[in-house]
Amino acid sequence: MYNSILLMNLREGLHLLSGRIVEAVKNPILNLSSIGQIVEDIKALLQSITEATVTHTRRNANSVTHHLARTGLSLSQSCEWHGSPRSILIDILVEECVRH
Repeated sequence: MYNSILLMNLREGLHLLSGRIVEAVKNPILNLSSIGQIVEDIKALLQSITEATVTHTRRNANSVTHHLARTGLSLSQSCEWHGSPRSILIDILVEECVRH
């Protein structure tokens, strides 16, 4: 019971933290926090992307990204693809489009 409560609190804390990071990236004022340099690097990179937007989306509303992150953690080497989505993502993309 204690572990499930702890996990729920941790999940909610991570959600709040990710929302704060998005707010920091959107804020035009120089970020001097402990993660300020990372935030400023993200802002600089985003300026080189035309029409880039930053938003926070809960994991359950973005299953494709969640699946990609999980897959990336399990890989022993880096990989990339160009063009059409890999076959492992097609079903998730279709399901997400139907849901929204």
